[in-house]
Amino acid sequence: MSTENTPDASADDTTAAMPEPIEHASASASSTRGDDQAEYTPPLPSLEAAPPVPVAATAAVSSAAAEPAAASAAPAEPTAPRTRGAAIVWGLLFAAIAAFGIWTLTDDDRRESTAGWITTLTPNTVYSLVLLTIGVLILVSGAIGLIRHAQRRAAPQR
Repeated sequence: MSTENTPDASADDTTAAMPEPIEHASASASSTRGDDQAEYTPPLPSLEAAPPVPVAATAAVSSAAAEPAAASAAPAEPTAPRTRGAAIVWGLLFAAIAAFGIWTLTDDDRRESTAGWITTLTPNTVYSLVLLTIGVLILVSGAIGLIRHAQRRAAPQR
C-alpha cells in the first residue's frame, strides 16, 4: 500500500491532483456571468466522507477469517479435482444436437425432406414436440442430479 492512498497522506498530494483555477473565463465567448466564476475551483474531497466501520464488525470478520487459517494449518492430503458431471452431460447433449444439425444440413435430400417436414407440421405435432423437449430437459436434469448424488456419496468426508 503506497503512502499516497493512506488517510495520513499530506494535503500537498491531494491538491496536486486537483485542476487549476480557470483564469481566462471572462475572455471566453461563452462566459456571460462575470468574473466571479473565473476563480472557481472545485471543492477538495473530504477524507471524512466514508462512514467509519464499527469495531465489532471488524472484530467478527477478523476472527472468522482466522478460524479457517487455523483449521487449514494441519497437513492435509491433496485431493483429486472433482469431475464436473453436469458439464459433461450438457456438453454431450449439445454435441449431439450439433452433430444432428450438421448431418441434416450437409445433404441436399435431407435438407429438403426436413424443410418439407417442418412445413407440414400441425399444431398438435408442435405441441407434442414442445412437451417432448421439456421432458428431455427434465430427464437430463434428473440424470445430472443422480450423478451429483453419486459423486457426493463417493467423495471422502471432510
